[in-house]
Amino acid sequence: RHPNAVIYYFENNPRAERQKEAALTATAKDVSLSLTTDALQDAIGSIATPFDQRHPYPFRGRGTFVNDASGEANVFNSKQIFNQYCSITLGASLQPKKDLYQYSHKPGEQKILSKIRFPTPNGWRRLCYADYQSFWGSTDIDQVVAAERSKKKSSSEKEEMCFVYMVVVLLREQGYLDSHNRPDSAIRSDAKRTCPLTAGWLNAIAIKNTVFQSYI
Repeated sequence: RHPNAVIYYFENNPRAERQKEAALTATAKDVSLSLTTDALQDAIGSIATPFDQRHPYPFRGRGTFVNDASGEANVFNSKQIFNQYCSITLGASLQPKKDLYQYSHKPGEQKILSKIRFPTPNGWRRLCYADYQSFWGSTDIDQVVAAERSKKKSSSEKEEMCFVYMVVVLLREQGYLDSHNRPDSAIRSDAKRTCPLTAGWLNAIAIKNTVFQSYI
């Protein structure tokens, strides 16, 4: 020990410490303070889904990948991937917000992306906002859309990025995009024939969302 060391002594009151111990023990044993079964289930359900089980794609939070993991899709590159897929598949120049997206809004609320349609060899298909909610579940979107890359984006713009990403995941899962996020050349002629841009939204068939439900 250094000859000039300063020594501090802390003295606790044994009686006060025993009183604190008794209070903690009584609180721990008080069953009236325990969560009910319903409250416990609600608490479990409120825990955010780890976003590595949803993002990026292929999903890193899962043991196996459906596709080759060499080409990543994420919320920041998915709009470009999706727009290129549709443009190349249809052989046409597109205006996504006019040709592929459908928006809705309630009075006093921001406009939100409510539906997206996309070409397939079997005709137009679409996904809606309910599919978006089913896919993301309780995932914290703010964790997915990194703050440093989206400082000026509104909540609806972040949702739109995540919505388009979800569609790209489906295109990968269905094989319409290859492992490098490029359109499958085999589907182009059929998709161009079965998906005229003049077709209305009623011609876009809703997809049964079994792919995404399996991840919930």
